[in-house]
Formats: sequence, C-alpha cells, structure tokens
Amino acid sequence: YNEPIILEAFQAEKDAENSDIIILEEPKGHYKSSNKKNIYFYSIKGVLNSNGGILELIESVKIKSSDGMNLITSNIIYNFKNNLISGQEQVTVDGKWGILKGKGFSYNLESSIINLKGRPKLSLYNNKGITK
Repeated sequence: YNEPIILEAFQAEKDAENSDIIILEEPKGHYKSSNKKNIYFYSIKGVLNSNGGILELIESVKIKSSDGMNLITSNIIYNFKNNLISGQEQVTVDGKWGILKGKGFSYNLESSIINLKGRPKLSLYNNKGITK
C-alpha cells in the first residue's frame, strides 16, 4: 500500500518532443511512507518522467522528514517504483543525532536507510555541542 506523492510546482511545462516528460520550476512535494513518516522535498528545478516513474530534482535540493532528518544536495533522482532516492553529488544529512557528509548517496524511503558514499564524515552531537 503506497500513499500518493503530492507534487506541486510554480510552473510546469510538457516537453515538446516527449509528452511523458514535464519540466518543473520550483517543485515541492510531500510523501507519506508506510511507517507514517512524512517526507517533504523542494528544489529549484525538476524533471518528471511520468511513464518511467522518475522525478529528478535539480539545484538546491532539500529533503526533510517529520522525524527531524534533513538531506541537502545539488540534485537527486527519485524512483517512485522502488521508493529510492539517489544522488552522486556532495550531500549533507543532519538530524538530532548529528551531521553526516559524503559524496553520493541512496535513501530508501520505506526502510529509512541512507547509504552515503565517498568516504563519509560523521559528526555526532553530545550535550556540549558537536563532537567528532
């Protein structure tokens, strides 16, 4: 059972050559995972391939979850069919526990598991601030 993905954009335009492709300006969206976690996402630009079940978010991508996790990167590919978000660029993940930085990642929305690549660096919070 999958909740629908709600996607809005300041402007949406079909690609002249492929009507399955929609070019988005300032896309933002919301998804509720099976474990009832709310996921919100934002970016400057986007490309939706409705036939392929792929949403690409481009420039200043931010993904926030209702449990306090934030993911910031420059672009991602979101595959609706397997609920996987992935990217190849620098990524910062932060939450109540600390900050994690890497280059390239995959994030499974259903299991809430994030895999960071590129020699990730973890900084954990303690009650005195950040520890490394």
